[in-house]
Amino acid sequence: MADTGSGNSTTTRDRASTAFGWIHRPAPPLTRRTVRLPATTEVLAYPADMAAVRSDPGTVSVERRWSGRLLAYLNATPVEGGEAGPGFAAFRLTHLRDEGARDVRLEAADARLTVGERVASCVVDTYTNGPAIERYREVACLVSDRGAPQGVVIGATPLASWNRQSPAVERSVLAFLRS
Repeated sequence: MADTGSGNSTTTRDRASTAFGWIHRPAPPLTRRTVRLPATTEVLAYPADMAAVRSDPGTVSVERRWSGRLLAYLNATPVEGGEAGPGFAAFRLTHLRDEGARDVRLEAADARLTVGERVASCVVDTYTNGPAIERYREVACLVSDRGAPQGVVIGATPLASWNRQSPAVERSVLAFLRS
């Protein structure tokens, strides 16, 4: 159910609790590769079957494809200035729309997720994008260390693949949040 802006914080909080429960579980070890986000100490860890792809300067992106079809995508980017913990969900949805995504819908958001000594502001959303007009689900998190934003990590899959691909995406996001 999409957030209608009704202000029903209990419902929103319950959705966030369910959507981000994986953040508080230990992540099982996987064979991983790592890449450091340029000019930062942040590290994106990702499954060995994902490959690096071209991305914007200063960012890193990897993806998993099968027969040319995108199955999962991860991206890490430095903070650009417009992001803020409490407003990250609104920032992210606006950014998706500005990038050409259509039918952007908020599924859950939490601006106060504690991950070790760090704090993350995370959002789960869905949107339609690309020439294939495919629907995607993503989790995007802004991580802060001692109150200073450090970076943003995004994991996305086609909506139809989310149940199969989300464990690897969530583990990579969690590893970034803990790095």
